[in-house]
Amino acid sequence: MRFPLLSVLSLLPLALADISDFPAFDFAHANCAMQATYPQQDCSKIYADMQAVLSQWKEGDPGKGIYAIKETSEERYFWVTRTTPVKKYVDDIAFEFAQACDGCTIKARSRSQTLSYYDYSTNYCNMWNPLTFTGNFTNLEVRDCKFPAEDPAVICNIY
Repeated sequence: MRFPLLSVLSLLPLALADISDFPAFDFAHANCAMQATYPQQDCSKIYADMQAVLSQWKEGDPGKGIYAIKETSEERYFWVTRTTPVKKYVDDIAFEFAQACDGCTIKARSRSQTLSYYDYSTNYCNMWNPLTFTGNFTNLEVRDCKFPAEDPAVICNIY
């Protein structure tokens, strides 16, 4: 069976994708980062739980956005995209897992693909919803958020 060279070359970016290629935060794209710990939990369990949540949200999350897994490394990270329900904006989201003596820590980042400044807390919610639906976390640290959600239980069900 023969494959056109163009078809084979179009698969190269997927094969070479890695979490180190995640887009950097900058002034031209809305973004947010957070870190949470799942106390006394093994990262393999938290990874499997989050994978189940993200797979379930291929049909829509609480805010009616669609998640798609772009890249994954077993028990190390997920790189996903989320498409917003109305305007169909796409955001990149990374969840990186690290086992610690007190539990599993997840470092998360979300960045809009389109040029944007104000995002109505969307990047915050892109991470907060999967983290919340994965289990009970503690020690939430938020950074680099231009617009964090003041009441995520309400706001993150909208966007």
